[in-house]
Amino acid sequence: YLAYSKYHYANNSSMVWDLCIYDTELEKKYWITNNMRATYPVFINNNQIIFVAHENSVSNLFRINMTYNYIVQITDFTENTQIVSPSISKDQNLLSFSMSREDGNLNIYTLDLKTDKLSKKTNHSSVDYLPIIDDENNIIFTSHRTGIPNLFKLDEDNNIIQCTDLSEGVWGIQQLTLDGMILANTLNDVDSSRIIKINPDRIAQIIT
Repeated sequence: YLAYSKYHYANNSSMVWDLCIYDTELEKKYWITNNMRATYPVFINNNQIIFVAHENSVSNLFRINMTYNYIVQITDFTENTQIVSPSISKDQNLLSFSMSREDGNLNIYTLDLKTDKLSKKTNHSSVDYLPIIDDENNIIFTSHRTGIPNLFKLDEDNNIIQCTDLSEGVWGIQQLTLDGMILANTLNDVDSSRIIKINPDRIAQIIT
């Protein structure tokens, strides 16, 4: 299956984002949400997806069982909250995402799916987003804290290490299954952008 968010006509002929599934074997697509303003689908096994839904400027996390088309709300935020770019750990017990609360700062959070424990992992005035949970449960994330988007690593002891120092900026996408490298892309130029691989254990050499 492929899961993606698509803009379409929903209730009252309004245009909203909802989740669509494409079955690669049957070559068919079908909707799995309706009028939920749903984005950022993440598979957690063969038939369940965690996603972000929005209502009145408030984001929350939901889980859908595709076999029974059953949707469960995971979080219950009520104030002005925005959630973006969730990522799941290899054992599927830890969810990481970027969230802004009342202060408007976009920081990295984790949610233990077994205990429902929510933890704030970064606390910076600049943007921290696009978390990737690696095989050792470190979180590789993109941050603007140096003024330019670069990759940082947050370990389980909450130590933060800068992985890259690229002047053109770099954004993390995902960890590759075969070699554990981080797939990332650089800033678009006039007619192209570059896809690169970065070692998650890399430490940036900062010239001062």
